[in-house]
Amino acid sequence: MHDDQFTAMGPPFPSGFEKAAFSTEPTDTTQFQWGVRVLALRCGVAGQTRAGGVAGVYGDGRAAQFGVLGTAFGQRIGVVGASVDNNRDLFNLNVPPASVNLDSFGTGPGTGVFGKSGSGFGVHGMSSSSTAVIGTSRTGIGSHGGSDSSTGVLGTSGSGFGVHGVSNQGPAGVFESSMNAQLRLIPREMVSPEGQVAGSGGELLATVSAGVFRLWFCTRAGDAVSTVWDLVAGARPFPGAPLSENASGIDVKRIQMRLNMVFGTDLNGDGEFGPITRDAVVAFQEQQGIAQTGVVDAQTWDRLFALT
Repeated sequence: MHDDQFTAMGPPFPSGFEKAAFSTEPTDTTQFQWGVRVLALRCGVAGQTRAGGVAGVYGDGRAAQFGVLGTAFGQRIGVVGASVDNNRDLFNLNVPPASVNLDSFGTGPGTGVFGKSGSGFGVHGMSSSSTAVIGTSRTGIGSHGGSDSSTGVLGTSGSGFGVHGVSNQGPAGVFESSMNAQLRLIPREMVSPEGQVAGSGGELLATVSAGVFRLWFCTRAGDAVSTVWDLVAGARPFPGAPLSENASGIDVKRIQMRLNMVFGTDLNGDGEFGPITRDAVVAFQEQQGIAQTGVVDAQTWDRLFALT
């Protein structure tokens, strides 16, 4: 024992594991609340293995909730996981800015945080108001989650980002699947987000109504009324009421532009349903073999916007 080490003297405790430097096991007379509880100025518990070892610190919560629980009272980071070459690197970690408070922090030249699961979640992050999972990398992998049969990375948030990926040199997110789609958007049950859903520029939104799926892209941010959603994929939904001569507005303009695109007309796209637009609608209805009313009802609309 070195001169700077101290030990508490007392009765021997039953050993929990063989060949353990320190191991205790509760009995009827020794009901420990803490397996190891250390208060220190710099490091409470430090674990290290030599080459070929498995884990510096290993926690196993057999009947408990946590294998390893780290709390930082009044500080910033509860648990730090670092991939470093030597012990001295631990005191020079590239920690996040002082304004960032984390429950856990992973850093180092290798993988900072790696999550893998056989049947559950590889990495699961939850947040009430900020980013649930954020991975940042200059040249490698920010966050890596793997699972054999479930979700590799799951992030849930009350008002922030569920998963946020940032990279200085490569893509912020990469999705790959050999057996299925690379990315899935859970659709919202609605015909259209227009006039109903607020958005920020660049957002994608999937919707479903009556078994018809559509994909929308936000081209102008705003509230639910002013946000502009452009239809990216799927047939444009019928506006709900037939459109006839003397009608005007965005839906009339869409009809005019669509007739120009798929039927070869030369309407000016002014959004005014005049005689010229009516004649073009009648000609289209005749070509489609439907009633030639000059009125864009649901059937005419679906035929017009279903064409490619």
